[in-house]
Amino acid sequence: MRILLTNWRLEHRAGSELYLLDVARWLRDHGHVPVAYAARLGPFADEIRAEAIAVIDDLRLMAEPPDVIHGQHHLATMTAICRFPAVPVVAFCHGWVPWEETPVRHPAIRRYVAVSSHTRERLVLESGIDPNLVSVIPNFVDLKRFAMREVIADRPQRALLFSNYALPGVDWVEAVAAGCAARGLSLEIAGLGYGKPVERPDKYLGGFDVVFAKARAALEAMATGAAVVLCDAAGLGPLVMPDNFDELRAGNFGMLVLRAAHDPALVEAAIGEYDRDRVASVAQMVRGTLGLQAIVPRVFELYEQAIADATARPTDQADATDALALYLFQLNKLDPQPVEPIRAHYEKELDRAYRALDRQSAALEANREVESIERDRQRLTSDREQATAELQALLNSTTWRMTAPLRWLGRRARKVRHWLP
Repeated sequence: MRILLTNWRLEHRAGSELYLLDVARWLRDHGHVPVAYAARLGPFADEIRAEAIAVIDDLRLMAEPPDVIHGQHHLATMTAICRFPAVPVVAFCHGWVPWEETPVRHPAIRRYVAVSSHTRERLVLESGIDPNLVSVIPNFVDLKRFAMREVIADRPQRALLFSNYALPGVDWVEAVAAGCAARGLSLEIAGLGYGKPVERPDKYLGGFDVVFAKARAALEAMATGAAVVLCDAAGLGPLVMPDNFDELRAGNFGMLVLRAAHDPALVEAAIGEYDRDRVASVAQMVRGTLGLQAIVPRVFELYEQAIADATARPTDQADATDALALYLFQLNKLDPQPVEPIRAHYEKELDRAYRALDRQSAALEANREVESIERDRQRLTSDREQATAELQALLNSTTWRMTAPLRWLGRRARKVRHWLP
């Protein structure tokens, strides 16, 4: 089976991009032919190609049509539908807020996948999608890559804030740092926004006892045996424990459950709930129910159902034309680039970042002054030691000892001269 998997971009490692790659790997390993498509390609596209998976940014390059379209993001999905109008589609909704996740209706779309109960509401309660066509299939983790650590620490020591939205100096990042410091944990921060993208999280997450993350990153951290405090720019959630696991999973460990403010005291309290045995139980719950090998076959079943539906009831072209016209009408109403809110948000974040840099610069300048004073002190100490050594050498010299009486007579003569009228 040939499967075309769409995404709005394949530039960097992020949630939907990694989801696409994991599904494509599974398809490849089970004898199918996945092809990844996005209008914008980048380093992540090269990573997909390195897995022997085809990647294109122009659908005209796909000379053989796919058997089914795995549609992520509305623009890329509708582009694929226009290019291959007879091919059935399984459309995915990965998020509640992102513009690119806006659900669309089209007769070629035979099934919809929501990754959480919350995203299902976006499909059914906001977008008019037939509930009978919607399946909730949670995110998953590749258990072969994200191995369970051998030992879970009795007491946490190292923490990681893992988010592409973490920026230096912003309030919520500093709140996490303050909470960790209060508990005596060293904190490392990683993500695109912080200038530290992680190419191999499967090799990285195992080095931390507590991880602050959401959604996919949180799930992967849990699978390695890390204690996870749900957290991102949207808000702070709880420490994932066996008694709240099902509720948090229903919210995809994401925005729906990030309800608290970024308060250092709440961060400290969440860390304080760390319990080695309960952390181990959460890891086993993830590994027992949310592994890639258990979840992706459910996605593949929807591919087969979509193909069967399209065979039994081919897409009516008049309905398809109406759906496309409606989509373009809605697209014209939507503003994919709400300039002022975006500008205001980023100006605020940049202002915070610049203030943090100013503080860092002032501290650096103070350190430089201290270093300069220390260098002067060391230089004077060295000069003093050298002068002392030279003086001692002079005092120990034969010449100095032989001329000592003359120096004594000279001092006496100066005194006598002072007394004379």
